[in-house]
Amino acid sequence: MIIEKTVGAVIEKDGEILLIKRAHSPQKGLWCIPGGHVEKRESVHQAALREIAEEVGGAKLEKKPFLVHTHDVRIGHRHKAHVFRGKPIGNIRKSEESTEIGFFTLEQIAKMDVTEFSLKPINKLYPKANYDDYGRKLD
Repeated sequence: MIIEKTVGAVIEKDGEILLIKRAHSPQKGLWCIPGGHVEKRESVHQAALREIAEEVGGAKLEKKPFLVHTHDVRIGHRHKAHVFRGKPIGNIRKSEESTEIGFFTLEQIAKMDVTEFSLKPINKLYPKANYDDYGRKLD
């Protein structure tokens, strides 16, 4: 079993969350939080800052991840993800790793095809959010 260390970030602005639409496999075409793999001799915080800079521009991240979880990528391959929370710095931009990028409300996200590894941290931050598949609030 391969287990690789990865990072991600929930970037929030004005009550919305930044998501990118994946341009490459795995899970091409799905929406996700920005992130990627940790390189040798890199702390998870350094990796998160680098990945966010590469994929969307700059962000100020909290010093420690608010969530560490393991998720399956394919048979025999898992990622141990360290997820940070942050705010954008400067202009957000799309990279070659995404086909679209934007800030979305929880209602909008509820209607989108989002990766499981992105839903887990969003649900942790917003445990009382309860939407159906059409973005309708269920309370």
